[in-house]
Amino acid sequence: MRPTTNRRPAESLRPAEVETILESLARGEGALVVGEPGSGRTRMIAEAVDAADAALRPRLWVGDTIERLDGDAAERLAEAVGRGRLVPLMTATQGARLAPPVHELLRSGRVTRVEPTPFSPAQTLRIVEGELGCTLGAGVAADFVPQRPGGDLTLLLSALDIGLRQGSIRRDGGVVVEGPRGYDLDELRPLLEERHRIPVDDDDPAAVAAHLIGLVPDLDLLAAEALLADVTGQADRAFERLEDSGVVDVLDSPPSGFRLRLHDPVVELLLPHTMGRLRRRRLSAGLLDSLTARPADQLGEGEVVALVRESVALGRPLPADAATRAAILTLHAGQAELAVHLAEIAVEAGGGLSSQLTLSAARARFSEAHAESTSNWSLPRHQATLARDLVASMTINRLRIGNPAETTVAASTESTGWMVESDRLAQEASRAVLVGDPELARTRLAEAEAALAPSGADRFRVRWGRAQLDLFDGVSESLLAELRGLRDEARSRGIGSHQAMASMLLGFALQFAGRSAEALGPLREAELLASSLGMDGIVHRARTDLAAALAATGDSHAAWEILRPVLDVADGELFVHGQALASKGRVLAAEGRQSEAAAAAVSAAAAHESQGLALFTLFALVDAARLGLAGSVCARVERLTRDVADLTRTSLARHVRALAALERLGARPGEHEGPGGEYGDDRRSLASEFSAIGALEAAVGFPLLSAESFAHAGVLHESCGQDREAAAARRSSERQAQQCGVIAPASATSPRASGLSEREREIASLAVEGLSNREIGERLVISVRTVETHLLRAYRKLGVRERSELAAALS
Repeated sequence: MRPTTNRRPAESLRPAEVETILESLARGEGALVVGEPGSGRTRMIAEAVDAADAALRPRLWVGDTIERLDGDAAERLAEAVGRGRLVPLMTATQGARLAPPVHELLRSGRVTRVEPTPFSPAQTLRIVEGELGCTLGAGVAADFVPQRPGGDLTLLLSALDIGLRQGSIRRDGGVVVEGPRGYDLDELRPLLEERHRIPVDDDDPAAVAAHLIGLVPDLDLLAAEALLADVTGQADRAFERLEDSGVVDVLDSPPSGFRLRLHDPVVELLLPHTMGRLRRRRLSAGLLDSLTARPADQLGEGEVVALVRESVALGRPLPADAATRAAILTLHAGQAELAVHLAEIAVEAGGGLSSQLTLSAARARFSEAHAESTSNWSLPRHQATLARDLVASMTINRLRIGNPAETTVAASTESTGWMVESDRLAQEASRAVLVGDPELARTRLAEAEAALAPSGADRFRVRWGRAQLDLFDGVSESLLAELRGLRDEARSRGIGSHQAMASMLLGFALQFAGRSAEALGPLREAELLASSLGMDGIVHRARTDLAAALAATGDSHAAWEILRPVLDVADGELFVHGQALASKGRVLAAEGRQSEAAAAAVSAAAAHESQGLALFTLFALVDAARLGLAGSVCARVERLTRDVADLTRTSLARHVRALAALERLGARPGEHEGPGGEYGDDRRSLASEFSAIGALEAAVGFPLLSAESFAHAGVLHESCGQDREAAAARRSSERQAQQCGVIAPASATSPRASGLSEREREIASLAVEGLSNREIGERLVISVRTVETHLLRAYRKLGVRERSELAAALS
C-alpha cells in the first residue's frame, strides 16, 4: 500500500496525473512530465512538490525542460539519482531529444514518465478565467479559446494580456468583453518563434506558409503549395520545414491526399492576428482566388470557413454553393442563427433547391432553440441584406467549426434531412420528460443520437436532454458537473443559445434541489443571455426559477419584480404558465402568506395538469402539501405515483403521505403533546417515518425537503419525550439546511428545541475541556450527583450517549 502524503492539492487541474507522480515519489522514484509548451507541466510538478511527504522534500530535485541538460550535467544527475541522493521531478517538451542518462533513468524505472491529457476547450476556459479572476464574455471566449483540445496556455494568457493593454478587449465589471478596436497581436511574434519555432521573417516562405495555414486550418496540401508559389514566387520546401520542426501536422485526407493544420490550436487561433493589415489583405486575396477556383464540394471544412470569412472581410460576393456548404457546417456545429444567415445569402445568390432545403432546416433549428418548451415556433423572415450585415459584423474567428478531422459532411439535402429529424426527436424527448414518461424520453434521445452519429455533428441537444432526464432521478454532483461542462463548452465556442439553455437547466437543477443561493448566478446568466438573443421561452423559464430562488434567499421584492412580467404573459404557454404560478406560491410563502401560497400551488398543479405535464403537476401538489394541504392533495399524489418506481417520485409521495398523517394527528410543528398523549404510538411511528424519508431525500439530492422531514421528526420525537432522538433529528435537519444556504426550517423549532439550559451548557462545556465530574463540581461548588444529573439531561437533549460525543454536538 502506498504511504499517505501530507495532503492533496485542493484544486488540482489534473488530479489523476498528479496522483501518479505522488505514487512514484512514495516509492522513492522520480517523475518526468512530458507535454507540449504551455500544457501545464510546471504546475503539475509544483502541485506534486506541495503534496509530497515532508521527509522526502529535502531530496527532491526539480528540473524544467530537461532536454536542455548537456551530457555532463545529465550524467551527474543520473549518478545522484542512482545513489539515492536525489529524487527528480522533471519536465520535457513533447518530441524533444533527451540525453542518454535521462533515457536510462526512464528505462531502469527510477523515473516514471507522465504525459498529461490535453485540456478540453471548457477546461481551458475555466483555467484562463481562474488566472484572470473574471469571466470571458461569449465573444471573447470564441475569439481566444481554441476548439481543439490542448494548446499553449502561456501564449493564450499573453495574448489576453496584450488585448487588455491595447483596449481590443476590456473588463466590464467581472466580465472581459470586446473593446472598440480590433486585435493586433504583433507583440506575440517573439514568443511564437521562441516557444513554437514559427519563423518571424516575413520574407521567409516558411513564415508565409505558416500564416496561410493559420488563415485556413485543414488546407489542402496541393492547393497550399500552389498558393504559396503564387504569393512568394517559390515553395522552397516550406511546408516540409514546418512539418520537420513540429509546427504543422499533415493529416491524411482521401481522396485528395493531405491537409495541413498548425500543431498547436492556440497558435492556430492567434497567428492570423499577428500579421500586418496589408500583408493580411494580400494573403487573403490570393487565398480567395485559389479557393473560388475550386468546386465547393471539394473544399475542406477549414477552407469553407476561410472562404466565407475572407469574402466578407474583403467585401467579395460569396458563391452560392460555398454559402450553402458553410450553412450546413455551422448547423453541424450548433450555430443555428449563423446558419440561417448563410443559407439566406445562398438562396439570394441562386443556390437552388439545396440552399432552400438548408435554409428550411436552419430556420427549424433556430426556431427550436429560441422557443424551447413554448408553443410558438415561428421565425421572422430574415432579409438577405440583413444576413450579409450580420455575417460581416462577426469577428475573424467567430465562424469556426471545431475539429475538422472529426467531422464529415454529406450532400446538403442528406445533411439537412437527418438534422431536422434529430431535432424533432430531441424535442419529443423533452416533451416526454415534462409529461413524466422517462422511457419514451430515453428512446427518443437514443434515436436522435443515432441520427447524428454518421455526421459527427454537434450533440448538444442530446446531452442537454439526457441531463434534463437525469435531473428527475435526483440532483447529484455528477449531474451538476455535466451541466456546468455543457455551459462552459458553449461559452468556449461562443454559442449563446446553448449557453443560455445549459445555464437555465443548471439553475433549475440547483433550485429544484433547494440550493437557492447557488442557483441565482446561473439563472441570472441564462436570463440575461436569452434576453439578448430573443429566446423568450428560456427567458420565462429562467425568470420563474429566479423569482423562487430570490424569495428563498430573502429578497421577495426582487422576486416580484422578476415574476410579475412573466405572470402577465405566460397564460397558456406550455410549462411556463404552471411554473410561474408555482413560483408565485413560493414567493407568497416566503412572505408568510400561507393560505394564498397554498392556493397558488393548487392553481399551478391545475395549469400543469391541463397541459398533460404529470411530473410538474406532482411537484406543484407537493408544494401545496408542504403549505398545509396534504390531506386535500394526497389522493391526487397517490394517483400520479401509483405505477412509478423511481426514487424521486417515491420520496415525494412518502413525504406527502407523512404530512397528511401529521395533519390528521393535529401535530403541526408547535402543536405537539407530551409523551402520554392519545396518539403517542402513532407519533413515534410517524417520527421514524419522517426520519427515513429525510434520509431518502438526502440520498436523492433534495436537501431542503430532507431538512424539513428531519425537522418534523425532531418535533414528533420530542413530543413523545424522546429527547435523544429529537436532538439527532434536529442536527440532521440543520446539516441538510446548511447545504441549501438557509437556516434550519421553522418546523425544526419547538418549546423544548431551543437547546440546553445555561447550567447544562456550562457543565457540558467543562466536560468537553476534559474536567472530571468531581472537578466540575469543585469549580462550580455543586455536588457530583448534581453534575451527573445535568450531564444526563444534556446528553438526552443533544442526542449523544457518551462524553466523547459532546464536543461535536455542542459545536
